Order: sequence, then structure tokens, then C-alpha cells
Amino acid sequence: MQPKTQRLLFKTRADSAGFVLPLSLGIGLIMLLVGITLMVRSQTSQGSAISQKDAAKSLDAAESGVSEIRALINQHRAIALYPACQSQQPWTSSSSCADSSSALSWHSPANIPQINLSCNPDLKAKIAQVGQRNWQPIDASKPEQGEYHLIDYTYPTPGSPSQGTLRVQGRVNASQPSESVAELEVKFLVNAPPPQVPGLWVQSASTVGDINADVLSPCNTSITATPRGNFQVRELNLPTPPLPAPPSAPTGVISLGSLASGGVLPRPGDSPNASGVYQYKISNLNQGFTVDNSSGIPKQIEIWVNDTINLAGKTLIHSCGAMPNCGPFQVKIYGLGIASTDITLDQGTVICDVFIYAPGYTVTNTAGGTSSATECGAAGSGTKNTGVFWVNSWNNTGSVRIPVLDPPRGSWTQAPSFVSYGSIFLLQPQETWGSWTQAPMYVPYPPTLGPIQTWATQEKTIN
Repeated sequence: MQPKTQRLLFKTRADSAGFVLPLSLGIGLIMLLVGITLMVRSQTSQGSAISQKDAAKSLDAAESGVSEIRALINQHRAIALYPACQSQQPWTSSSSCADSSSALSWHSPANIPQINLSCNPDLKAKIAQVGQRNWQPIDASKPEQGEYHLIDYTYPTPGSPSQGTLRVQGRVNASQPSESVAELEVKFLVNAPPPQVPGLWVQSASTVGDINADVLSPCNTSITATPRGNFQVRELNLPTPPLPAPPSAPTGVISLGSLASGGVLPRPGDSPNASGVYQYKISNLNQGFTVDNSSGIPKQIEIWVNDTINLAGKTLIHSCGAMPNCGPFQVKIYGLGIASTDITLDQGTVICDVFIYAPGYTVTNTAGGTSSATECGAAGSGTKNTGVFWVNSWNNTGSVRIPVLDPPRGSWTQAPSFVSYGSIFLLQPQETWGSWTQAPMYVPYPPTLGPIQTWATQEKTIN
């Protein structure tokens, strides 16, 4: 029995051996197909990841372009009020801008009013280059960061405060199969310049300290000042000299002789000129006075001072209260500086809504004197000096009263002697000084850019 059993067993094993090879081949084929599938999927995923990475890089390039162009606008803010291409708004075509050489656009930035008002480097050539839609590298030393270029900047009301719309493209891997382009559109407000005049306008180095007013000066002037609140030190590229000489006293001006301390102007018997302005002259102004506005109609007063203006311990009171059309430009003091160019203030000085125009004078603000109980405005306000000083320089000595100037009431809208181009206001000295019944000129503070309000992203298809 045993031999027969062995033969049967051997036969069964031999019969099964025929199925092993096909089974092994089938399993191998399945594994090969699975491997190929996984490899294809991996390559697809890798390609998708690379594509997404390139898209992200192109978007980064577009964002960098927005930042670069916004920075360029900030350096020459006058261009924010004008479109990139005046003849095509919006500039949707791929063609070059067809603006004429006299157009007010980025195509010819030299035509834009007050383009060089800021003290920043002259970047008109770069503005024109950006305005021609040339591709700009993010970093010339790192080409992998990509490039950007302007698509369009539109502005609905050229010359007036409104909302600007900036469209910028960014790209990476230019002219390669993997080239990726993204487009951004951002919108932001272009705000009108602040209305207030500078409480202090100087032409040379000054030590001012704490001040509740704008300080205006030419470029590269050393100004030591700490403006409070929303006030600023503003440097502008103004004509030289920025402050023209004061007008000469007209014929028929009333001589004050010696002004009594605490005197009232106009005095009984004084007569205004044909424009209703009381005009006076005095050799040295070393006493205070009060303007009589008891009639409810603000008086117009002009005083020409030949030499020293010493207001230490003195009060110059021009109370407007709630009277309309009343402010510092109704009372003007002109320093002629014939033999002396000094203005002296101290802790006892009180000046309420008076305009002092003395472009050749230096203000010396000292720590001496006794503080006066007199105030400008409401009792207890602590407001002691709402004067407007347009002078050569200002220097504090010692621990002076701070702030050296309180919030001024004067605004450029009270000073109609200016030339306007839309809402770009041009510096324009009076051709004929006349009586100077208002401020002598209007200075064009540049507009301010608001934060970006909206972002819109679009990935571009490369053909």
C-alpha cells in the first residue's frame, strides 16, 4: 500500500506546478501597473505642485508690483490725481498709450502740476517707464523672484480727490513653458490735502519743540519739532525764496507812534481804507493790543513794523468767538526788518488769532516771563498762542511753554489769493500785493493716499 500512496502524492504536486508561473506573472503585472499608476500620479501631483508654486510666485510678483508702484506714487503724490493713459480709460488694449506730449498722464509726467513738489528724488523718468508698461524686475540680482508691470491706473476725476484703481501683473519664468502670470486690481482713496495753513512756516533751521500746528519748510532744512496729534512737519520743494518780501506800507497809512500797553484797535477816530481795512505803521512793536470786534463784524487790521517785534509778556487779543469769516488773516502784522529782524516771545506772551508775516525775522521764544491768566478761547483751555508765524526761523531757549503754538484756526479756504488747477493748488505769490486783506498765497500740500480698500486677483492664461 505504501508505494502507491507515494506515487499519488508526487503526481498531485507535479500537476499543481503548472499554475504557479501564470499566477506569478499575473501578480507581477498587477504590481507593475500599480507602480506605473502611482508614478504617473506622483508626476501629475508634482507637476500640479510646481504649477501652484509658480502661480503663487507670480501672485507674489504682482503684489510686489503693487507695493512698488504705490511707493512711487507716494514719492510723487501729484500723479495719484491723474490716469496712466488719459486717451484710453480704461486702458484695456495691449497697444501703446496714444496720449499727446501735452497730456496730463503718467505717459508725460512732467506735465502734471506740482510733480516735483515733494523733496524726494526726481523720479519722472521711472514714472514714464512704468507708464509705458515695461516689465520691471522685482530684484535684478534675483531673477527667480519674477517681474511686474503696470496694466492701468484709472482716475475718474483728474485733478480732484477721488478713488484710484491700480492694475498690475506679475510673472515668473518668462518665455518658458512654465511661465505664470497673475493680475491684481486694487482700489484706494486719494484724499484731499489738509485744509489748515501751517502755524509755523520757516525758511531756515529751527528748534521748535512741541507744537500743535503744522510746520512748513523748504527741502533739507534742519527742523527740530514734535508736532502733536495729526499735525506734521512738511518739507516741500518750494520756489526760492518761498516767502516773498512783505508789501510796502501804502500811502495814507495811519502812524501809531507809540502804542499804549493794552490799547484797543481800531482807535476812536481811525478810518479804514476803501476796502474797509484799518492800516497802521509803527517803528517797533513792543506793546500788546486788543482788536475791538464788539460790533459783531470782524475788523480787518494791518500793521507794518519797521524793526523789532518784542511781545515778551504782552497780549495780542483778536477774539473771533462764533463770528463767521473771522480768523488770523483778519489781523496781520508785517515785519519789514529795516534795522532789526527780531521777534521775542516768552511764557507771558499771549497771541490770539493774529498773522505775523516777517520772512526775514527770527523768533526767539524764551523761558522767562510770568504766565498770563489771559487765554484764547474758553477759560481754562490753556490756549495761549493761536498765532500764525511765517518767518525766517524759530528758536526756543530754555524750558519754554509747550506747546509753543496751539491749534491754529486759519485754513487755506480763508486765503482766496491762490490759483487753482482742479484741486491741485498752485503756489502763486500775489502779483499785486494790494492791501493783503487775506493770506498772500496758497501752498499746494500734496494729496494723501488712503489704505487699499479692495483686492481682486486673476490668474492669466499664457498662450
